Amino acid sequence: MVTMTPITMTGVFVPLADEFIEFKRAQGYKYYSEAKVLSRFCRFTRQYNLAKPAWGLFGGGVGEGALARYGDGVAEALAAVSPAVS
Repeated sequence: MVTMTPITMTGVFVPLADEFIEFKRAQGYKYYSEAKVLSRFCRFTRQYNLAKPAWGLFGGGVGEGALARYGDGVAEALAAVSPAVS
């Protein structure tokens, strides 16, 4: 039996990362090593003292318009622009 260490995240991107991981796991993906990468990203962004994620910063991808299109679920908006990965 394989046991996995729980992943602890910190920073302003934690709610987005948690919701996205939950979304991918609901689709049947294990999403463990990817969750560890997201955890490292969340820790990395702490050094910039961000108050919140900057939506639409690069003029494309996921922005407030995309979130409105998909409702309140951030995971659906992220999944719409992320490639399918197993």
